[in-house]
Amino acid sequence: MKMVPIAKWLGLFLIWCNTTALFAQIPDLQLTVRYNPTFTRYEVFALPNASQSVFNWGPSQISIVLPASVPDEALTIVSAAGGSWQDNSRIYAPSALPGKDFHGIGSLGATTSLIQNVEKLIFYFTLPGGGCTPGVRLFINNVDPGSSAPGMNGGDFANTIFAIVSGVPDGYEAYTGNYNNTGTICSSVPLELIAFSGESSQNIITLTWKSTNEVDFSHFELERSVNSVDFTTIGHILPQLAQSYSDYTYDDKGVKPGVQYYYRLKMVDLDGHFAYSGLIKEGIDHVFFIQSISPNPARDQCFLTFSAAAEHLVSVALFDVNGILLEQQEWACLKGENQKIITLNKYPSGIYIMALTLGEDKILAKVIKASE
Repeated sequence: MKMVPIAKWLGLFLIWCNTTALFAQIPDLQLTVRYNPTFTRYEVFALPNASQSVFNWGPSQISIVLPASVPDEALTIVSAAGGSWQDNSRIYAPSALPGKDFHGIGSLGATTSLIQNVEKLIFYFTLPGGGCTPGVRLFINNVDPGSSAPGMNGGDFANTIFAIVSGVPDGYEAYTGNYNNTGTICSSVPLELIAFSGESSQNIITLTWKSTNEVDFSHFELERSVNSVDFTTIGHILPQLAQSYSDYTYDDKGVKPGVQYYYRLKMVDLDGHFAYSGLIKEGIDHVFFIQSISPNPARDQCFLTFSAAAEHLVSVALFDVNGILLEQQEWACLKGENQKIITLNKYPSGIYIMALTLGEDKILAKVIKASE
């Protein structure tokens, strides 16, 4: 019988997983600003889509847009993460947008830790004279007036976050946009979203989130999109109204391999007011995967169900636990779901390894032959 280096396949698979994990940990950041009535201050948060214990936050600018009724003075900034932030540049009521003032808050950066889908407080500020003025928001790149617009005096207020992480030594632009940026309100928003994340497994994407302070809260609406613009509601979830934290899980079974999906939560209060979470992106990356092996354990035969992205030849090999090849077949598979019979009656009871190969993709699965 022929010895096949199955350990080599496993080693290459682990290297691929580690490389994929490395780049999956390169965070992109969305920003938001909201008023905190408890501390009477405005707070700016960053929402990362990946965790990074050592995120080298480099030279950056986050610009605040205020109603022109706010006194024409610098904001009082208190830094929390990402370096020392200062109100470096200001334009008041430019003719391009006379109802607004622009404040460019800059930092040279600092090492910061990030946790996926958990907001990070970057800095907070108070207005000249204190108090709350509604309608404070973040600058919107390519929408708000640029440096050449009338009255901007060459000032560039675009948001930018330069970052360096392991795997990207030359750095990259980490800022991708804003969320919940329609303008602050001066009353308290009861519900607080602590975390929101997703994970794919076979042909299901599981969404999980945690919230607290569900006071006067009505429900969640889970929305999905394939282009991050057009969303449809896929679930209505009632609140748990727990005394402390509430944990939620939703399995999205209406997904297809090879498609990237975007998710967000719409959080609706009893009075009809609502807010959106930041976006998360998930997909079933492997369009070639085993859906099921049934029954498993099996006595005489089992049914192998797998999915493929296109019509192709797939090689199916069966090994014992020592890596010895017992048999190998080649099948013509169809695009989508395929099912084949694996015969086991000529083998003794025990554990076997099934290896499926389609092009450069290889999948390993365990099959158990039951005792008679």
